[in-house]
Amino acid sequence: LKTTKSITSYKIDQVLIDERTQEYGRSISFLDSMPEVAVTPFLIEVTNTKNYPVKDQIIEDFLPDIQFEFCAENCDLSLLVDTKKDVVGFISLEGQEVVHVSEKFKNFLYQKLKQKSLDKNKEP
Repeated sequence: LKTTKSITSYKIDQVLIDERTQEYGRSISFLDSMPEVAVTPFLIEVTNTKNYPVKDQIIEDFLPDIQFEFCAENCDLSLLVDTKKDVVGFISLEGQEVVHVSEKFKNFLYQKLKQKSLDKNKEP
């Protein structure tokens, strides 16, 4: 994370693959690239351990619908957000870790997503 130069966000949608079996896959579409000045403040929030409260609750059915991709030399780390639950997943070459997030951090992420949505709808 310390060498992150850019962060890109994507929307993850479930797509019906087979109507007979009701099998779904996932489709990813580009949302936005974070401006360089916003990368450091975003990383400060992501690395703040207070944003990840320890809970005894088991996380089931993690279905992320937003992805933040952290890029340095390579884009080897992603933060996946399940906006229907208070959980995020970190995925790297070493595997995946799904954790609970604080209400404050969840609101921070939603604010970032809301801002991107508002920016895209602005008139030139």
